Amino acid sequence: MDDLPPEVAFISADPACVHFLGIVDCSLGSLGASTTIPVTITVRVSLSATGIITNTATVSTTSADLVPSNDQDQAVSTILPPDLELPTVSWTSPVSDEVPFDVGCQIVRFEVNAADNVAVYRVRFYRWDPTIGPGGDHVGIGYDYSAPFQWDFDTCILPPRWNQVWAWAQDTSGNVSTHKFIWLYRSYLQYLPVMHN
Repeated sequence: MDDLPPEVAFISADPACVHFLGIVDCSLGSLGASTTIPVTITVRVSLSATGIITNTATVSTTSADLVPSNDQDQAVSTILPPDLELPTVSWTSPVSDEVPFDVGCQIVRFEVNAADNVAVYRVRFYRWDPTIGPGGDHVGIGYDYSAPFQWDFDTCILPPRWNQVWAWAQDTSGNVSTHKFIWLYRSYLQYLPVMHN
């Protein structure tokens, strides 16, 4: 029998178990001495729960119990408060946030500084492509999962003139930063035929 702590809600348990009013009762049949049988109980911790949660499980038998002192055990869990703080991201190369940068057909290293109160999970780089569809669309460039957060990008694929390249950071709790961008101005040369008389 497992007397669930009030900070959790029952989700599921092994088929041999029945849940009622916060108590999970599992009938495991006849067990031999020193037998171990794993029982899985899945619960959801309340969003408001923080601190120490103690779960108590008890076993019982209909026959004589020669060692009743080992019939109960406790598991103690520490629940941390939810991480609601957003990570931050800012461009460091080839320019800082919202600054234009002239490119031709070349490899440009993108780099951003990303920070979080716990840990940064990943950074995503992507761009706006005005040539896709009737009004343009975002195109993924790639993800970097470790600092320094960088990506080497081939600008030859960019359409001429102005291009926005974006980055955002995500932390280990799933929070996503504000999206920051830079401008890449893709110059191109147009060669006209030379006429000779």
